[in-house]
Amino acid sequence: MRGIQTIADGLRSNRTGAIVLPDIKSLVDDVVAVPDEQIVLAAYLLTWAKLMVEYSGATALAAVLSGSWRADGRRTAVVISGGNIDPEAVARVLDGRDLQSEDNVT
Repeated sequence: MRGIQTIADGLRSNRTGAIVLPDIKSLVDDVVAVPDEQIVLAAYLLTWAKLMVEYSGATALAAVLSGSWRADGRRTAVVISGGNIDPEAVARVLDGRDLQSEDNVT
């Protein structure tokens, strides 16, 4: 995973920790990739609901909205989290700058 570029920097990791890997293997059914553009859009849409989250915290919503993950009739909850966002990123989300950027990777 070295060299992964994403706007969701809180999800960027070089490796999975040995302590959590067994839990991930037993509890996680699927992992999907979500384009940065969809993550940015999800974070921006959340501001309309007066929610400010870091891009990593908007990724689950982005997966559902973009169709990267489908509920297929199942009851679904989307966890939206992450208030660890720097002021410059807040400004970019609020004014939509990252929505317009061709290269929105930080």
